[in-house]
Amino acid sequence: MKHARASSAQVRLIRDLHHVQLLVEDNGCGFETVNGHKRNGGLGLASIGERVRILKGKLAIETKPGHGIRLTVTIPSVREHQ
Repeated sequence: MKHARASSAQVRLIRDLHHVQLLVEDNGCGFETVNGHKRNGGLGLASIGERVRILKGKLAIETKPGHGIRLTVTIPSVREHQ
């Protein structure tokens, strides 16, 4: 909320037999991306991306200036790692 200047946000956690998925959406200011990464970005999203990579997951960021953000993290369930 602080950086995005959003007035609302939704966080959903979905789990099935194969994956855990985290969805975060807000109606904030959004930002410009280059190849799916924040242009002139700080460490916040880079840190999230690194943690997702370590867990063999996927991070998707959908945003553009003036249109908020939708961040989706999909991580294989523990059984899938074995």
